Amino acid sequence: MRYHLDDNLSNYFDRFVTGFILFNCLYNELNKFLCLELKADNKKAVVVARVFLNSKTIQDETIIFSKGNEILRMIVAKEFHIWNKDTDHQHPAVIQLASSKSEEWVTGLLKIIYGIRCNMFHGEKDFSGNQIKILTPCILVIEKLNEMIIEKLKTTG
Repeated sequence: MRYHLDDNLSNYFDRFVTGFILFNCLYNELNKFLCLELKADNKKAVVVARVFLNSKTIQDETIIFSKGNEILRMIVAKEFHIWNKDTDHQHPAVIQLASSKSEEWVTGLLKIIYGIRCNMFHGEKDFSGNQIKILTPCILVIEKLNEMIIEKLKTTG
C-alpha cells in the first residue's frame, strides 16, 4: 500500500470510499467466517476487525495509533464534527478513542470512521478542501486495517 496523497480533493473522497468498500467486504465475509452473526452494518464495522485482529494488535500498529490520535485531536479541537458540532467532543465514540484501553480505543476509532463513512455516503460531508485534513488519517487507518486483515487471512487460510 502507498501512503502518499496528492492535493486533488476527489482523490481523497475516492480513496476513502474505495478503502471502506473493501473494508465492508472484508468485515462482512469475516462476520460469516467467525460465526459472529452480527446483523447491523455499523456493528460489523466496529466489532469484526477487532475480534479478528485483536484490539491491542490494531492499536499497536504505528500508523493506526498515530492517525487515530490525530483524528481525536481534530474532533476535540472542534475542527471537524461528525454527529453534532456542539457535542462531538463529548460523544461516546470520542470518549472511547481517548481511552488508554485498547478495546475502547479501537471501538471509538472505528465508530468515528464509520460515522464519517455515513456522512459521505448519505451526502452530509462537505465536498470542500478542508475535508482533506480529516480524510487523510481515515484513509490511512482504513488502508492499514485492510492490509492487516488480508495478511492475516493469508496465514489462516
